[in-house]
Amino acid sequence: MLRRSVFLCQKPLKSMGRAGIITVVLDNANYSMIKQTIEGDRMTIHEFVTENKNTVVLIYPSLVMWDYFEYVIPLMQDRYHLIIPALPGYDEELQGDFTGVEKIASELADRLEEKGYDEVSCIYGCSMGGAIAARLLADDRVRTRSAVMDGGITP
Repeated sequence: MLRRSVFLCQKPLKSMGRAGIITVVLDNANYSMIKQTIEGDRMTIHEFVTENKNTVVLIYPSLVMWDYFEYVIPLMQDRYHLIIPALPGYDEELQGDFTGVEKIASELADRLEEKGYDEVSCIYGCSMGGAIAARLLADDRVRTRSAVMDGGITP
């Protein structure tokens, strides 16, 4: 469970109150983030506020975990449905090794297609995440209206 001793948002978030939703309460504040975690045999997908229409996929750089975006989530979740994959080799819930940019991009596209996300508003990738975003765009399996590749390395 994500637990921090910092104030991350300025207003209470709406509770969704339905099955499969985990409410994560932050220490030292009466605020919460609405989070749904979908575990598969290949990759864990963390989703925040699935009711929002515009979907943004956030892919983090190497040497960090999915909670790299913990300060960004409260800023975006009022307007966007956020999807943050826990990449192989960087997933504390599923043990495994890093499998490579191309394989991870393919697995992420598989998971997005399985969940019915054939189009997303934006894919953001930083460093290694930017390389995965570039591969997702090149493969063109998930339609993307916009993309941000922040220093995306290429294999």
